[in-house]
Amino acid sequence: MISYNLKSRNRNYFELLRLIQELNGSNIHLQDSLWLVRTTETPETMYQKFHQILGEYDSLFICELTPNYQGLASPADWDFIEKYTFN
Repeated sequence: MISYNLKSRNRNYFELLRLIQELNGSNIHLQDSLWLVRTTETPETMYQKFHQILGEYDSLFICELTPNYQGLASPADWDFIEKYTFN
């Protein structure tokens, strides 16, 4: 899971999206600033890539998910979660 909040004056939104989409794996833009990504990269290696383009007022959170979850999402989002997140 990748979550971010871009507050710096020189927001690199499109560069961040490009880096997320170039990760080795599958991804879905689940909410405004939240992506689920299935990749072989670790949170640390993703952080190193993203940190280079973030400003001092931006925030970033990356973590691995466990199969204990619940929520409200579209059928397509649930299909992605079930297919790519925990299998």
